[in-house]
Amino acid sequence: KYHISKLFDLVPHMEECSLLNINTFNENYYIVRYKSCQFATYAREKLHAFQYPDGEILSVQYYDEKIVNDLFEKSQNRKHSDTSGIGQLIHQMSNLQGTQEQYVDFCNIPLPPKQKYASFDTPVSY
Repeated sequence: KYHISKLFDLVPHMEECSLLNINTFNENYYIVRYKSCQFATYAREKLHAFQYPDGEILSVQYYDEKIVNDLFEKSQNRKHSDTSGIGQLIHQMSNLQGTQEQYVDFCNIPLPPKQKYASFDTPVSY
């Protein structure tokens, strides 16, 4: 296995990095906790969509207990043939990006506010 904790430890003040025991395909889920929200926000900004190892893209999201519990429950109750529930949960987690973060002033250029992703059931044009 890869040492995810060493990657997240590059951001100062990491307190915990623990693997969640969720059975979903070849995906692994970790809980990473930092001493302050400022360091957690910085870690998310720097490591979200980072490729580690080459070709594996990290998805770094803020913790939401309800969504994690739903993911646990669905992984226990579903077989690999039904992936829509897991896909919806991952989409819900990705939409949390603006709900729990605090603004971190690492940039002296004014940036536009972050926006949520489109709804999971939004029609797509082909």
